[in-house]
Amino acid sequence: MAIHMSILAAVFISPALAAAGAGLASVPIIIHLLNRRRFRRVIWAAMEWLLAAQRKNARRIRIEQLLLLLIRCLIMLLIGFALARPILGAMGLGHLFGQTRTVRVVVIDDSYSMNYGKNSAATSFAKAKAAAIQLVDMLDRDDAVSVILAGSPARKLIDDPSYEHKTVKEAIQGLKPSARGTDLGGALKLARTVLDRKDSPPAKQVVLIADRSRSAWQPQATGEAGDQAPAERLGPAIEEITRRATLNMIDVGEEDPSNLAITNLIARHAVAGADHQVYINATVN
Repeated sequence: MAIHMSILAAVFISPALAAAGAGLASVPIIIHLLNRRRFRRVIWAAMEWLLAAQRKNARRIRIEQLLLLLIRCLIMLLIGFALARPILGAMGLGHLFGQTRTVRVVVIDDSYSMNYGKNSAATSFAKAKAAAIQLVDMLDRDDAVSVILAGSPARKLIDDPSYEHKTVKEAIQGLKPSARGTDLGGALKLARTVLDRKDSPPAKQVVLIADRSRSAWQPQATGEAGDQAPAERLGPAIEEITRRATLNMIDVGEEDPSNLAITNLIARHAVAGADHQVYINATVN
């Protein structure tokens, strides 16, 4: 059984579902056998005429039943294999099934909020690195990958799309979260430059791995001049990406984060003097 599961694991992302599909393929056979035992034969006079008519069609009916049984088994088997997500590229069958070369741009949020977690091994950033490595593992050897970090200012970890997947995974594994803010809009703008390269493969995908920090996703005016936060650039950047590629997001944020932060301080008076009361408005999120 261990050998069979290891083979399935090499071919499918979810080998348990593939094994379940193979097991469910036996259900139509069991039902077929139970139906054959359900009836009790009773010989009576007029039955001779029915038996004579049945013998003429027995061969055709038997073949039709076997074909129907085979189709039912294949349906159960294919459903299980489809849910298990076969790795066609790893088997060298990607081009046979219409898959084309792909460039995947992985955008990883390495801002300060990604440090949140119950312990150092369960932070949002640790989950992001694990998800990014898994995405690289799913690529075919003919697919290219680029990695961009979304901590402000956004920057490229892997500048040109690389086919050296092992080197890319090592670079991701060595990443550490920063104390920066988040600039997802700037990161997607860099991703657009990768997608627009002339040597870029025809199939294009951008995967954004981030948490749900409010400062990254909701535009907020800051300062007296009303400057826009980096999140203001996110909407247009998403529109540009979706015109060029498939955009997916992996949410690695906590379901119910309990941390609070002071996100804005505004003094009511421009000058603070000694022996005078100073009022400051603080925004806590």
